Amino acid sequence: MIPPSEPGKQPSAPLPTKALLVGQFAAGCIAAVLWSLGTILGGFGSSLLVEGLIEIGLVTGVVLACTLAIAPWTVRPAGTWAVVLIATSLVRLVVITGLTLLLYSAARMAPKALVVSAFVTIATVLIAETLVTTRFLSRLSSERKATLP
Repeated sequence: MIPPSEPGKQPSAPLPTKALLVGQFAAGCIAAVLWSLGTILGGFGSSLLVEGLIEIGLVTGVVLACTLAIAPWTVRPAGTWAVVLIATSLVRLVVITGLTLLLYSAARMAPKALVVSAFVTIATVLIAETLVTTRFLSRLSSERKATLP
């Protein structure tokens, strides 16, 4: 972390890249397990299972690509990271929606399977990201309090 030089300045640090990427990938895996259990226990058939897993893979890939696109290893002020993460979430929702529509229209997959599996993945990813980023921002905040006179 780079401590602020003046009391009014924000602390700057890179995001915990490894924790963020591992958390996002793990969230995708959790979504795949939840989807598999739901379709198997619900008796929805193997075609629905596969279509949902394809969508989960697509969403997880978009999430990881968007995270790498923001260069989380770059040192930025804490407030900037908050804005970048919100903007990244919005961009990836638009990209995921577009790719899901493309997948639906090109491959004629079940729309409910695509929507529900995408939602499960997005929800688990947001939970994982929230855990990682709140720990990061809390650590920055506590370090900032320790450096103030």
